[in-house]
Amino acid sequence: MTRKGVAGSCSMARAYASAKTATKRSDETKRKLSSAFKKLLIASAYEPIDVSAITRESGISRKSFYYHFSCKDDLVAYILESDMRRIEERVSTTLKGWEALLTLCRLLYIEHRFYRAITNPENQIGIYMKMRLVLTPFLRKTTCEILGLPEGHECCLLAADSMMDAIVRWISSEAPSGPTDFLINFRNQMILLAEAWLMHFRNIAPSHVHIS
Repeated sequence: MTRKGVAGSCSMARAYASAKTATKRSDETKRKLSSAFKKLLIASAYEPIDVSAITRESGISRKSFYYHFSCKDDLVAYILESDMRRIEERVSTTLKGWEALLTLCRLLYIEHRFYRAITNPENQIGIYMKMRLVLTPFLRKTTCEILGLPEGHECCLLAADSMMDAIVRWISSEAPSGPTDFLINFRNQMILLAEAWLMHFRNIAPSHVHIS
């Protein structure tokens, strides 16, 4: 390799290392801001929390905050989407149906104080709706796997809405039961709901719906 080629390779390597370091630093900044916001939301209502409070709690400058996020709503969206990505990475293609749902509930349970604050009616309705928006596609897919019906079927959409409401009631309680106990109880409810839906959607033969 010529000197020019070696110099070019070294320059590319330095640029790659620099970009990798910058990404790592950015991820750490987002992690600190997310952790600070969660801590503040658990301790108080949503509205009084401002960017100054978040940066003060995290030790991150306002300039750095606004480099990564446009406002605190943007930070909330990032937190919820990051949690959803973590769940999807764990589920991947190997876990389906109840196992995938259990993975979701375990994360919500670990972070239940934060998600309880998200669902608190005293807080802005917008952050609660963001949570529903982020979780809904996952719940619809999981529900179809549980019922053995094609994605997009109206029965699955109703089941996903019921699942979402049940999760919100569960995680917003003062001391939620463990995720396994919650899902056992919800499974029993879903069996009763499925029977009612079968009467409504008469085009579905009972043998086509299976709740494992």
